[in-house]
Amino acid sequence: EGQSFAERMAVPPEELPLEGLVIRIERHLKKQPDDLRGWELLAPVYLELGRYEEAANAWTRAMMAGGVSAGRLAARGEARVLADDGAVGPAARQDFEKAAELDPAEPRAQYFLGLAEIEAGDRDAALSRWNKLLASAPEDAAWVPSVRARIAAAERSPAVPQAEEAMIRGMVEGLAARLEDSPDDLDGWLRLVRSYKVLNEQEKARKAIASARAAFAGDEAALARIEEAEKTLAD
Repeated sequence: EGQSFAERMAVPPEELPLEGLVIRIERHLKKQPDDLRGWELLAPVYLELGRYEEAANAWTRAMMAGGVSAGRLAARGEARVLADDGAVGPAARQDFEKAAELDPAEPRAQYFLGLAEIEAGDRDAALSRWNKLLASAPEDAAWVPSVRARIAAAERSPAVPQAEEAMIRGMVEGLAARLEDSPDDLDGWLRLVRSYKVLNEQEKARKAIASARAAFAGDEAALARIEEAEKTLAD
């Protein structure tokens, strides 16, 4: 136990169980909560363990300790997407937009902003964004194949590719079931409406609007957002 934090963290990750690594870093951060390196080590481990909300919070603490950067914002946005069942929600999108402002070449930001555009039905905008990203990418970048696959899928048809549509429908059904149990999630309802719109399920989208209104009756701010979402169904 006499090792310093730096010495303990120098142990190759493959030699430490992830849970044990988390415990060590968490203990260290309780004593030194402003240690940027500690938070930057902890956040990816949380992500690897599927503890996505904690990963997002760890990136927030990293930014408190070391300042806002495009990379940290994009990493927090990615954690938020994973916590949101793969959907690019408002908070994640805000992270990616700010990251792209700070560094237009930040690949995660551009990748996920493209996904947000696909979710919104704006295929052309997503293709334009991803093609620009590839044009400036190093050939050996690990994320290049993922972007190329997304471009190929989007180019095959203006409609959502069949395999991807099946995946999206599964995610949407899961979200709808979750909202039945926890109807107080406004962002979830708005995401469900957008998803139904992308799938051309207008009737289900309108039912989701009605359910959201019932869940937030009396909440004027929430009802205003629901009304805005309803207007998009006519687009």
